[in-house]
Amino acid sequence: MNEETGLARGLVDFKLKKYISRQVIASVYTFFFFFIIGATPFVTYAGYKEGAKNYPEGTFQPILALIIVGIPVLAFGLIIMLRLYVERYIAIVNTAENTEGLRVTPKE
Repeated sequence: MNEETGLARGLVDFKLKKYISRQVIASVYTFFFFFIIGATPFVTYAGYKEGAKNYPEGTFQPILALIIVGIPVLAFGLIIMLRLYVERYIAIVNTAENTEGLRVTPKE
């Protein structure tokens, strides 16, 4: 897609000749990245509160360690998976853009 063509013009291109995927996927990636980063402390705190409420004193320490270490590690894994998914999607869009001129139209 030509960089001078904006997102609004790309949305009303009903022949689907312009690609807006890079603009949209960058916003989606940024949103989910900060959502995961922002949600991690809340999920960790909620896990701590729930565990402290439901386990008797002395049996909560292993679970506490799992909560404090496990949730951030899981968040890091989610960010890696999100990045890999976005890169895969962009690679598909790049392939589509780069091979657009190679299409052979059948003769009528």
